[in-house]
Amino acid sequence: VHVENESYQRYIIRAGQTYQNPGEYIVEADAISASYFWAIAAITKSRIKVLHLSPESKQGDVYFADILGQMGCKVEKNKEEQWISVEGTDKLHGITIDMNDTPDTVQTLAVVAAFAKGTTHIIGLKHLKIKETDRIEAPKKELQKMGIHAESTNNSLTIQGGNPHGASIETYGDHRMAMSFAVAGMRIERIEIQNPEVVSKSFPNFWILLKSLSS
Repeated sequence: VHVENESYQRYIIRAGQTYQNPGEYIVEADAISASYFWAIAAITKSRIKVLHLSPESKQGDVYFADILGQMGCKVEKNKEEQWISVEGTDKLHGITIDMNDTPDTVQTLAVVAAFAKGTTHIIGLKHLKIKETDRIEAPKKELQKMGIHAESTNNSLTIQGGNPHGASIETYGDHRMAMSFAVAGMRIERIEIQNPEVVSKSFPNFWILLKSLSS
């Protein structure tokens, strides 16, 4: 079916067109969901490859793999086979990064930063205060519970990497808080995620898939 796009302000679909059965259509993987597994690779010195996700994807959060690359991880991409992999390192280091265009991976980066050497300064976050929860203050508070020094402003989050320890993590009704801090539980013991069922909003089988990584 032909669609006329007038600068994304109006779409025109002429009558009388007929849908065709494509036979098979592969839906691209969700880059935000992939980010949790790339983050696990980053802090556990393992390698995780996400299939059916193009390095040229229009999803903004596909850039999260490159952010981990800036922190010292090895990132591999295959445009023809449509996959991206991240391999972690024991030499993760902090970075300064503007995440205005990749806001849904900020909490995950904050958790990775807790394990990195040095300071990670994340800016461009002003709009995160009005998400499912305040996604600037919430990760700061939970990182502090884990023994990590973290500071915030209305537009930034600064994390001093160290040796995080286990804690009971409040999710504030936010699915991304649960999944981001679950990443830490793949590296350190005694991470307890409160109200884990909140992941059902975007990733109902998250806990099953997470468990499969350690089996």
